[in-house]
Amino acid sequence: MLDVRGLSCPGPVLKLKAVLGNAPQGSAVHLKAARSFEPDLLNWAKGAACTVEGLSYHEDDLEAQVIKNGNAEAVESAGRESGT
Repeated sequence: MLDVRGLSCPGPVLKLKAVLGNAPQGSAVHLKAARSFEPDLLNWAKGAACTVEGLSYHEDDLEAQVIKNGNAEAVESAGRESGT
C-alpha cells in the first residue's frame, strides 16, 4: 500500500512514479490519498498508461488500485494511429 495522504503536490505524483515508473506491465499499487488528489491522480494515470480502479471515498481520503497497463508512449502512439 502507498499512503500519500500527508504529502503536498507534487509529492503524491512523484511517489506513484517511483513505485510504478519502472515496474512491469500489470503491476499494481493500493493507494491512499487525500480526496483533493483525485484530479491529479486521474490526469497522471492517463499520461502514464495506468488504470485507476475501485476508487472509493472515506471521510477526507480516497483509496484506489492503480494498475500499470504499459508504456505511455506506446499508448499515445496507438491513439494517434487509430485517430483518437
